[in-house]
Amino acid sequence: MKKKIITVLILFVCFNIKAQQDPQYTMYMFNMMSINPAYAGTMDHTDATLLGRKQWVNYPGAPQTISFNIHSPIYYDKIGLGLSVINDKLGVLNYNTINFAFSYHAKFKKSILSLGLQPSVSQLTSNLSSLKMDAPGSVPIADNAFQNITQIDLRVGGGLFWYNNNGYIGLSTPLLAKVKVGGSSSGSVLPYSSKPHLFLTGGYVFEINPTLKLKPSTLIKYTSGTPLEFDINCNVYFYDIIGVGASLRSFDSMDGIIEYKINKNFKIGYAYDYTLTNLKNYNSGSHEIMLNWQFGFKKGKILTPRYF
Repeated sequence: MKKKIITVLILFVCFNIKAQQDPQYTMYMFNMMSINPAYAGTMDHTDATLLGRKQWVNYPGAPQTISFNIHSPIYYDKIGLGLSVINDKLGVLNYNTINFAFSYHAKFKKSILSLGLQPSVSQLTSNLSSLKMDAPGSVPIADNAFQNITQIDLRVGGGLFWYNNNGYIGLSTPLLAKVKVGGSSSGSVLPYSSKPHLFLTGGYVFEINPTLKLKPSTLIKYTSGTPLEFDINCNVYFYDIIGVGASLRSFDSMDGIIEYKINKNFKIGYAYDYTLTNLKNYNSGSHEIMLNWQFGFKKGKILTPRYF
């Protein structure tokens, strides 16, 4: 019963108070296709990434996310195509999303500007009927207050991504217009609107010496009705094989990141988030694992290896 009440509270906090609604990633810098369609095709090869995240371990109803994306340049590297498949769970809510990314790359003398479009289809399913506030002395709730919801939405997002051999700046939104979920007519406890999110990213790679590189980066997130959020990151690369880094997320968590390049085609990554707020008393942190596969390399576009 206690776990069910906590899950209900999560639902109200995350939706009725207009909190961040899109999946959250610590290793977004290795998974930028998930937040910016203009990133599709910006490498000189085909790139596929599988990422799993388990947030707030031991906290009932905490978010769990699995995402897979693949993208590649085509047509003389002027066009990029990409596909993302995301499963995001929050308590009794389950989201399945498929994003299609199309990008056009305008080449300048020393840089490239990519413009991206992201049509997507998203399915929300819920098991609200499993939530029963039936503890002794609890306030009675109408039978239709927790109705199950199944809804499919078509969405459109877009983005810009400017980059050269050493740095990048990106601006994107996965949703150009808000989408209403549930509704008061159904009597459900969960009528809410999924609102547009804005993501601003930037990073630069400094070559300290031939064996050591430093990459500071940032992600700024904005949603109407919520405080501005930010991630500040710094990664250090040794011999183009091992990368270690640390992040600060809006004074909410401190994160550690490690990346290992197995060979030319494969690399793996792991991130751990340590919660800084009072929520740390109820969970043992968050874990994230990343697997990356690169193949179909070309020559003469951008320096290899790439750090973004």
